Amino acid sequence: RGLDAGASGVVRGSLLLLQAESLEWQGELQASDTAARAAEQLLEPGTAQWFQAAGSVLNASARLGASPELDARGNRIAAAEAEDDAAASRQVVALCRGALNAMWVGRPDLAARWMDRADRAAGHDLDLLATARLHHARAYVCLNRGNLAGALDAFAAASSSWETAGDLRSCTGVNTNLGYTWGRMGAFERAERVLRDQLARAAALGLGFLQPVIEHNLATVIAFSGDVDLGLRLKEAAV
Repeated sequence: RGLDAGASGVVRGSLLLLQAESLEWQGELQASDTAARAAEQLLEPGTAQWFQAAGSVLNASARLGASPELDARGNRIAAAEAEDDAAASRQVVALCRGALNAMWVGRPDLAARWMDRADRAAGHDLDLLATARLHHARAYVCLNRGNLAGALDAFAAASSSWETAGDLRSCTGVNTNLGYTWGRMGAFERAERVLRDQLARAAALGLGFLQPVIEHNLATVIAFSGDVDLGLRLKEAAV
């Protein structure tokens, strides 16, 4: 309603940012990207909201296949000076999200550069959400290096920070990562229990885009536990 009523400037940017976040949680990446790009243009670089908008664009564009944008966008976020601790926290979140996407599209050089910048920004008084993102990104670095125990510890630390902050949606996502890692370690019963719990919570929170991801991981665990037929059925449904 605020957008329709003619909000302009920073106020409009703030509303667009909220819209982008809502659309992202609904799995509407293209619409989220459009709103975040519009918000980014209206917000002042170096502020907490600008970092949030820029990070959302970086995340959405990578997932939508615009990986050539990663270098310039991520480097702009890394080079910006945060105006205060709140902005520094949002900068760390943006850099960590960017690093994850860089790893997923085969750019470990960018991921390492942005993680290094995030670690340096961590000298500020970061909030729980930024602390959780740091743990989460470090967990994926451990996974990529084959360090399952390190990944498990980092995912657990991220889960604790998100749960303490009350961010149950992000907590559901990272607990899915925990279940996946337990499965990689061969702790199939524990992995299945964790993943089934997250599947129920994703349904309760309306995280429809996350449910097939959880089902995919659960199917793998069930198949390796011995029930290959059920694993295949779950995997096909997830696809």
